[in-house]
Amino acid sequence: MIPEIVGIAGLVLVFALSMWRGVSMGAIALVAAFALGTLYFGVDAADVAAGFPGNLLVTLVGVTFFFGLARANGTVQHVVDSAVRLVRGRRALIPWVFFLLAALITGSGALSAATNSILIPVGLAFAAR
Repeated sequence: MIPEIVGIAGLVLVFALSMWRGVSMGAIALVAAFALGTLYFGVDAADVAAGFPGNLLVTLVGVTFFFGLARANGTVQHVVDSAVRLVRGRRALIPWVFFLLAALITGSGALSAATNSILIPVGLAFAAR
């Protein structure tokens, strides 16, 4: 079978299993990558692992932990309250507030993926207000 078709079929299987069983799609995809890579394509497990973005995983786990702490101690609510006060009902200013927040977070040294991970929940809380 064509390798591209096998890869796409594996991806469809990952989506289906994730929706059906309620298991993390990333965990299923990691297992599928090792299974397809070693069993079907005959690649060494070390070569499959070399393609895994470990630095991004550490960044996202760290940001998730950081955001959990920020939510638990009320920092997120404080940021949302300040942003709502700053906008004062003028909806045209909302993108500028988030642009400035993203600039501050990224300027302090965070990667763009980390900035997105921090600002998406803040934006959702902001939208709920």
